[in-house]
Amino acid sequence: LDLWMKDLSPSDLGLVLEAANKYQSEGSQKPKSSENLIKKITVGSSHSGGAGIGKFLLENPHVKYLELEWEALRDPLSICEALQSQYSELSVLNLTHNELGPDGAIMLSKALEVNCNLKELDLRENNIGSYAFEKLAESLCFHPSIETLHVEDNELGDAGAN
Repeated sequence: LDLWMKDLSPSDLGLVLEAANKYQSEGSQKPKSSENLIKKITVGSSHSGGAGIGKFLLENPHVKYLELEWEALRDPLSICEALQSQYSELSVLNLTHNELGPDGAIMLSKALEVNCNLKELDLRENNIGSYAFEKLAESLCFHPSIETLHVEDNELGDAGAN
């Protein structure tokens, strides 16, 4: 589902995700199979704030790739809740330039304590700060599957570098 630079309002994105959800569950004449399911979502520079993405992930745990860039993410908690689901298959999460800040990063660190599928996490340009990054790093120490982590341009300071 490619919604990159589609200039969607939060309600527009919600409607698109609702329609995608409906199509997957009842719109296709074929039985629900893995080849009919949305596995990748790309939303960026659309002004939607990522509205409804967390709910969509909870209802569609088969999504493996989420790229949500330049969205000024309004509800990081819903994405964190989806990450904590025992059914989540999300393996790539790109939240580049979303103004997560320290609070969003700490929420994410708590979600990572229970998620064991994520392999790649991109948090570039989110103003995380050193304290929140320390919390994130602590949770990643016990995360068995993370292979790639991007945290450039986050004001990590000396403490974050350690």
